[in-house]
Amino acid sequence: MSEKVTTFIDKYQLSASNVDTQQIIDLFLSQMELGLTSSSDSSLAMLPSYINVNRDILLNKPVIVLDAGGTNLRVCTVYFDDNLQPVINDFANYLMPGIEKELSKVQFYELLIEYISPVIHVSDQISFCFSYTTEINEHDGKLLHWSKEISIPELVGEYIGQGLLDALEKKGILNKRVTLLNDTVSTLVAGKIFGEPRKCSSYIGFILGTGINTAYIEQNVKINKVNLERGSQIVNVESGGFDKFSISKPEIDFDSTTKDPNAYLLEKLTSGRYFGEAVSYVLQQAYKDGVLRHDLTQSNNFPLQTYELSDFMDSPHQKPIFLDLTLSEECLSNAYLIIQQMIQRGAKLSAINVASTVLKTNQQIQAGDSPLEPICINIDGSTFYKLARFKEYFRQYLNEILVKKCIHYRICHVENSPIVGSAIAVLATDSV
Repeated sequence: MSEKVTTFIDKYQLSASNVDTQQIIDLFLSQMELGLTSSSDSSLAMLPSYINVNRDILLNKPVIVLDAGGTNLRVCTVYFDDNLQPVINDFANYLMPGIEKELSKVQFYELLIEYISPVIHVSDQISFCFSYTTEINEHDGKLLHWSKEISIPELVGEYIGQGLLDALEKKGILNKRVTLLNDTVSTLVAGKIFGEPRKCSSYIGFILGTGINTAYIEQNVKINKVNLERGSQIVNVESGGFDKFSISKPEIDFDSTTKDPNAYLLEKLTSGRYFGEAVSYVLQQAYKDGVLRHDLTQSNNFPLQTYELSDFMDSPHQKPIFLDLTLSEECLSNAYLIIQQMIQRGAKLSAINVASTVLKTNQQIQAGDSPLEPICINIDGSTFYKLARFKEYFRQYLNEILVKKCIHYRICHVENSPIVGSAIAVLATDSV
């Protein structure tokens, strides 16, 4: 690495080596504890899901699944066959409402009804997987705020499930039941398919796609901000909100351009929705500091999308960035090295996020103490699996942390986890 690039990376603290692993783990765990007492005082909302998987999955009974993700909204029907395998039918994929333009509440529900109308006759049960910060109660969920640049302001503070039921009733569609849950909670639940035959002692759900989030199982007695009976349930960490770490000047400049500046900092430095843009601002700072020789803001491709960065890192000669600027070999090489450092740092922060939830789980019930009963970590999300070399870096950092702690774990990837887990949440769970 050239001296110029090394000096730049050190100046703006862009390397994974600038992240103090134990310090950030301690901060993450303290924010988790604080969030269990008061969501408003912590950068981690720590939202109870009122869901725990505690009985067998009902077989051959279909449910309707709505999966509102960061980019897409998917609709399908799901049932489990006699071999406990999920069968997904009637699959349809749409752009998430509110991502292209601001919508009203009425427009949002009209679109939902349009999308689910072809399958509305299949089941009276609708499992609504909703990947935004939502305060769940025993019956529904209230949207606290949007993230990932979605713009439907009238829905903030509204109960999403009841809103869908009301909209259906206006269309003459009665006697439906909506179960609302977070996509990361669904991903944890889907891990049951992998983990139960392997006698896993507990479960973690982790998503790194358009956004980033984690879910784990918590003892009710530890959730002090609500009154609960004895037992346990899944907690939605809302880990994208974690902000107890420093970010560089160009990353602060990028953050100021988003719809929610000074919020969701971990998400903005790791997730597919934001990572490409954050890196673009860092590369533009490299131009200002003389490390790159072109003003990147003059490119039609500024800021870059995450997939463009990934393509470049995977095949730098075939997929060079900022083609219209015709960057020199030296500039492309310097950009490559900077991006590589930021991917490694993002992987380390993500591994710390997951490791913290594993450590929290282990502290409660000694889950993962035995190699015969590991903790199951189900990982979903396109950014995790598609961003160049991210997965390898993540596994390296996670292993370094957990091996030192003598905690045993298994990573799995259940296909279509949010959809499969949402169906299980209806077919194999009781309210807490």
